Amino acid sequence: MTILPTASGQRICQKNYHARGFTATFIIRIDDVTDDIINQVNGLKEDDRNKKVKEISEQLIKKAIEGTHYSADIKPFYYGNKYFMIVTETFKDVRMVGAPPSSIGKVWC
Repeated sequence: MTILPTASGQRICQKNYHARGFTATFIIRIDDVTDDIINQVNGLKEDDRNKKVKEISEQLIKKAIEGTHYSADIKPFYYGNKYFMIVTETFKDVRMVGAPPSSIGKVWC
């Protein structure tokens, strides 16, 4: 339980509850990495192409998240004709905080 002072000197009791099992994930950016991948896999057979795409994807992800706490994933779009890297930030310590509506306690004159 946290006691918060207000501008008028009153004190408000605020409770927050840890929401176990919940996470909040925000997309930081989405990058088009099609050129980085397609240029290196043109002309390869399907099995070799898939291995090469995975290898290139791992390198691009490692480079993109180096020195950060972000995570990333590369997803194919349009049947493998476009590739996008989605960089995200995930918060695992999610808390639920309840507050009354701001209209409570207002005096209407």
